[in-house]
Amino acid sequence: MADKYYSILTNRGKELEAQSSATGKPVIIKDFVVGDGNGQPVTPDPAKTTLNHEVYRAGISALQVSPDQANQFIAQLVLPTDVGGFVVREVGLLTDAGELYAVANCAAIEKPVSGISVTLQFRLAVSETADIELKVATGDGLFLRQDANLGDVKDAAESRKNIGLKGAAVLDVGKAANTVAAGDDSRIVNALQKGNNLSDVVDKGQARVNLELKSAATADVQISRDDVTAGRLVANGGALALRTVAAQAGTAIADASALPANSVSFCYADAAYSPGYEATILDVGGLGGDGYRVQYAASYSDGGKRLKFRTLNADNGYWGSWTNVITNYGGSVDYLDGARYYATKPEYWQGGGAFSHQYADGSAPFFVGGYSTAKDNSVYLPIVKGTSVTKDLGWGSSVSFGILRSGNGDFGSAVIHIIGDSGAGAIFSFDANGTFNTPAKINSGGALYAAGQIDSGGNIVAGQGLYESGGLVRVYSSNNPPPQQDLSPYATTAWVNGNFSTQAWTVANFLQGGIRLASLGTANNGNNDNEFAYAPNGAVVTAVQQRTNYTAVQYRYVQYNIGGNWYTAWVA
Repeated sequence: MADKYYSILTNRGKELEAQSSATGKPVIIKDFVVGDGNGQPVTPDPAKTTLNHEVYRAGISALQVSPDQANQFIAQLVLPTDVGGFVVREVGLLTDAGELYAVANCAAIEKPVSGISVTLQFRLAVSETADIELKVATGDGLFLRQDANLGDVKDAAESRKNIGLKGAAVLDVGKAANTVAAGDDSRIVNALQKGNNLSDVVDKGQARVNLELKSAATADVQISRDDVTAGRLVANGGALALRTVAAQAGTAIADASALPANSVSFCYADAAYSPGYEATILDVGGLGGDGYRVQYAASYSDGGKRLKFRTLNADNGYWGSWTNVITNYGGSVDYLDGARYYATKPEYWQGGGAFSHQYADGSAPFFVGGYSTAKDNSVYLPIVKGTSVTKDLGWGSSVSFGILRSGNGDFGSAVIHIIGDSGAGAIFSFDANGTFNTPAKINSGGALYAAGQIDSGGNIVAGQGLYESGGLVRVYSSNNPPPQQDLSPYATTAWVNGNFSTQAWTVANFLQGGIRLASLGTANNGNNDNEFAYAPNGAVVTAVQQRTNYTAVQYRYVQYNIGGNWYTAWVA
C-alpha cells in the first residue's frame, strides 16, 4: 500500500529559521540533493545532517511562494538528461553553507540515463516570520529561466530543430486563409492555416504523439459528480458523491463488487455480494486506484447501527467477505484476544432464568459450550482465571473458577482453585449432590448451619457452649453441670452413718456364712477307774469310747466367720 510522503525542517533548519526570525537575516537556499535510500523507503528524520545515500546534487532552478498557503514555498528541482541510473526516494534542500535545511521522502522515481529530464517539486511550510532567499543556478547551462521566455536559449536554430519546427516556423503567415507572406516559398506550401484551428492537420493521432499527449487528451471529463459514463476522466472532487449510482438485483449494476472505485454509492440488500442490508457504500482505493480497495457499508433501516467493511486484493482479484464492526449498539464476536474490559447491558442478563434451564440454555455473560473431555482422564477446565503478584515481593498466585471432570461416570464438580508460584495450592469443590469439600479448616465470622448431623473424625472444639434441640438446650458439661436438687427432705449420708450400722460395721461384728467344726482332737482318763476323760474348754465332744476302766473322748473346736475371717470359739 502507499506510504505517507511529506517534507520537514531538519533540526538545523529550525535553528536557522529561528535565527532568521530573530535577526531578520534571510536563510539562503541554494542547492538540492537527492538520494536512493540505499534501496529502501525513507522516513524523514529531523535529526539528519545528510541523506541516507546521496546520488546527485545541483542548484535549485526556481523557488516561489505557494498561492494556496502564504508560509509554504515550492522549490523546482531538475534532474537533467545526462544524469541518472538511480532511483529517487529522498530529497533535501541545502543552504549556501552546504547545511541540510529540509528533507523529504517521495515515491520511488526511476531516473535512467536516456535523455529524459525529471522535474521535482519540493513543498515546505516554514515560519511566517522567517525570510527565505533563493540563489538560482542559471549560469551552468542546465536550466532556462521562466521569466526569460526562452530568451536565454544559446542556439535558437538547434532548439527549433529539437522540437520539430520546420522552415515555416521563422516565416510570417498571411492573415487571410490560404495566403502567406512569401507564398512562392516551397517550404511553406503545406503550412497549417491559423484560421483552421489545426483542423488541417493530416494525421491528428500522430500529431498528438508528437506533442506527447496521452490518452486523457481524447477522453471526456465527468460533467457532474453523478456522471459514471465509462471511459470518462474523474474531475477534481468528482469522487465525493455518486448519488445516482446504486447496485440492485435486475439492474445494470447488480453486484456490489461492480460499484465504481473511489466513490460514494448506494447498495440494495438484494444485490449480489451486498452487506446484507440497504447501505451507503464508501469505496476507497489505493496503490494504483482500482486494484486495492476498501468498501465501507453503513445501514439505513436501523438508523446506522450496523457497519461492515471488506477489501479487494489486487494480487488475486478477489473481494474478501464482509466484516462486522462492533459498535456501542452491541453485537457478537467469536474471540477477543487481549480485551481489557468487559461489560453487559444492565437491563438484560444473558442466560438468566430458572435453574432447570441452565443446561439446555447455552448462553451466559461468559459461556463455553459442549466441550468433551477424555474418558478415564481427570482434567480441570478453568472458566475464569486471574493471576497477580505483589510488587517487589513476588508471591505470584493464580485463582480460577472452573469445572473438574473425573473421567468417570459422574457429573462435573464446580471448583475454586488457588495455586502459588511455588506449586502449593488448594482445591475447593462442590459436586452435583451438594457436597462441599475443603482441604483445610473453615473459618466463619457468623453461624454455621447443617440440616443433618455433623460427623467429625476428631475432636469438636467449642469456644463456648454446645447446644441441642434447635439451640434451645445446652449440653451438660463440667462448665455447665446439671442444676442442684433440694435434698433436705431426705436423710443425708452423715445422718444415716450416725444412726444406722453400716455394712462395714455389720460385716465386722456379725456372723457371716454360719459356723464350722475344726479338726479332730482326743482325750482319755489314763485307765483310772475314778477319772473322767476331759475335752478342752470350748471344745465339743463328738465321740466317746468306753472299756473296763478306760474312757476316751473325741472332740472338735467350734469356728465362726466374721468379716470373711474364721475364728475359734473359746471359754473365758
